[in-house]
Amino acid sequence: MQWLEQFKTLELTDGQKMALLFVREQGAIDNAAFRDINVIDPLAASQQLAKLRQLGLLAQGGKGSATYYLPGPVFPTCHTTPTCEPDNLEAQPDNLFAGLPDQLAQILPQLGQRPPSEQVRKLVLCLCGHQAYTAEQLAALLGGRNKKYLMSHYLMPMLNEGWIERRYPSVKNHPHQAYFISDKGRRLLAEVDS
Repeated sequence: MQWLEQFKTLELTDGQKMALLFVREQGAIDNAAFRDINVIDPLAASQQLAKLRQLGLLAQGGKGSATYYLPGPVFPTCHTTPTCEPDNLEAQPDNLFAGLPDQLAQILPQLGQRPPSEQVRKLVLCLCGHQAYTAEQLAALLGGRNKKYLMSHYLMPMLNEGWIERRYPSVKNHPHQAYFISDKGRRLLAEVDS
């Protein structure tokens, strides 16, 4: 591919080149995605990602198991590639309620401190059926819930059940990861509402 020719002098491995293509398309990569596309062990993936970071091609975000890599300071900028356009998920908290359907906009402010789990799950499905939201946005919409609690008690189980899906399924730690309702979730929501 012609785009990769600009890295010829850096003597990158095929795996590192594949990672750069992945970042160009997805906007980010994590260790698990690097391992998946290159079929290597975690330590080797970390070492190869570290080299890309040292070259300035990638920049590290997050820590520990939540580490991800974004385009770095010397990553070629994209002028015509649509995947390089800004992400529209960065809505301000004040604006989150603005575009909600009336029924949701009325229910959410009335949500108590300890609502039943079924009610929270239904609201998450309704919200994710309206548009894709980040965990932070969902936590804010649900009355300022703790993001980690929301992830572990609602979003992860709902992902495992197939009721919601990730916007970036290949990069679980993507900094703009958002969740939307799946077909299975829509069917479940229709059953609950009928």
